[in-house]
Amino acid sequence: MKDVSFMTAKDKELILKQWETFIKNGMQLKHFTDRLYKHLSLHCGFIAHYDINGFYHTYFDNPSGITVFFDNLFNQRYLSEDYADLLEAMRIVYTTYQSKINMDNHNEVGSKLREIEEDLKLAQVSYSFALKFLDRFNN
Repeated sequence: MKDVSFMTAKDKELILKQWETFIKNGMQLKHFTDRLYKHLSLHCGFIAHYDINGFYHTYFDNPSGITVFFDNLFNQRYLSEDYADLLEAMRIVYTTYQSKINMDNHNEVGSKLREIEEDLKLAQVSYSFALKFLDRFNN
């Protein structure tokens, strides 16, 4: 990796190491570092979402957010050449764990659908629960 105006090659290596830790450990909040957040929001075309927690919860709390995140990260048209080497290294790390990420997302979707099915069964026999259940879809 090469030094650029706003980031040294060493800084890029640190970000890449933190990225791999984050990805390898299932994208847990405790592994989403400030350095990684700043790189994504300043150099990769993502908006900051107010703070690190807002960014994390937008992109990593649910399967659809995760899908949007990776689609946006790796299908950019306007990335500065200064960070292309780091993005390519991040893509390689992602590819290493992509099948696990996809399987985890698939399992989470399945779990949420089973939960909705159980709630639907209860809503069919309890009018008061049905009203609360339907409120989830009215927001």
